[in-house]
Amino acid sequence: MSPNTRQAEAFAKGLPPAPIDLGQESEAPHLIDITLDFLVDELADALHADRKVRAAFKRDIGDKVLFLKDGKLKFLKGIKLKAIADRKAYFASLRARQAQPIVILAELAPDEAFALWKQHALGDKPD
Repeated sequence: MSPNTRQAEAFAKGLPPAPIDLGQESEAPHLIDITLDFLVDELADALHADRKVRAAFKRDIGDKVLFLKDGKLKFLKGIKLKAIADRKAYFASLRARQAQPIVILAELAPDEAFALWKQHALGDKPD
């Protein structure tokens, strides 16, 4: 066993037990000791879930004119983002037609747009 594997196993063993959902309603949560295998599985599941969420975001941001208005994520039906030749002028026109300020996700940095999309589309709280 390599020194890195031993360090990883020691790290996993040093973590507090994790609650698991057995589908039973009881007062005391069921706990499982953390092993390196369990930790790797959990991390792989989290990575897979994040990739699925990012793929959904990329589909939305690449195809729709997404914007935040009144604290809600909205998009323009029938308008394809890819079909807009002059986005700057189009976004200015869209903004001018609104009674309140809006945030157009396509104008933001990708990480900022993703964070806002995720927060509003999935109900995630900002980190």
